[in-house]
Amino acid sequence: MIYVDILSIIIVLGSVGNIFSIVIWKYGKRSKTTNCKTYMWSLAVNDLFILLVIGTEYAIYVNGIELRVKHDIICKFVCFFGMFSPQLSAWITVLIAMERMLYVIAPLQMFQTNAKRRSIIAIVSIILFSFSLNVNVLFTASVNVYSENSTVSSCVLNAMDDYTSKILNAVSYGIFTFLLPLLIITVSNVITLVTICTRKKIAQGGTRQERNIRNITRVVISISIMHCISTFPYATFMYSQYSLSFASSQFYQFIITSYFLNSGINFVLYCLFGDYFRQDLKETIMS
Repeated sequence: MIYVDILSIIIVLGSVGNIFSIVIWKYGKRSKTTNCKTYMWSLAVNDLFILLVIGTEYAIYVNGIELRVKHDIICKFVCFFGMFSPQLSAWITVLIAMERMLYVIAPLQMFQTNAKRRSIIAIVSIILFSFSLNVNVLFTASVNVYSENSTVSSCVLNAMDDYTSKILNAVSYGIFTFLLPLLIITVSNVITLVTICTRKKIAQGGTRQERNIRNITRVVISISIMHCISTFPYATFMYSQYSLSFASSQFYQFIITSYFLNSGINFVLYCLFGDYFRQDLKETIMS
């Protein structure tokens, strides 16, 4: 049960970190002035939800208490947000990487536009996009009873055969939650790095704006890399169309642990690579 203990630590520490992240990105004296602050605190809110709700339910499930089979509504909730929320995190990370790329390429044009309005429109758009991809789960997920005395039951997707269910998982998670975001994130970060390296004023400059560009770029690239690394095992699992009946295996426990690590590690990355974030955090704690 070592993975359950690790998951519990990730849930507790990750939740505390996400709460701090929300506060700093929204109210930190320096962090709140960055152009991608709305994306950052939105990502922290979604990650906090994943840890406290989806992560806690899974930890309870592994310990033998299957809340998801208690009622159809709980089953639908777990199945839907188990697909929707990670997908939302992936696309918010995409928005962060693209925002940084555009800001480095054309800082003046980006500065002149309404960053908050642009961010809200983008976030609402990906929420609607992710909802449309997973809304079928709300209609097909239900609790199935497999014995007459109602002692054996499972939360499954009905109205589709096993093959269709696997294809749906592969497309929804393997492609739209991992492969496509990975491609966009990678291209955006490569363009960002190439642009900074070719502009010596940004790469070596000492003005506040130039330091800020390098500082936020480090943060964005670090969370992008960690997102891709931590979601890769589960994405591979889903895309390969393996059965979820292997939930008791050590390998699957490792996959799930890395899956939740993605939602609990960003605060650590902000502290390691974000100079302004560290300063705002220190002032918040000391105040």
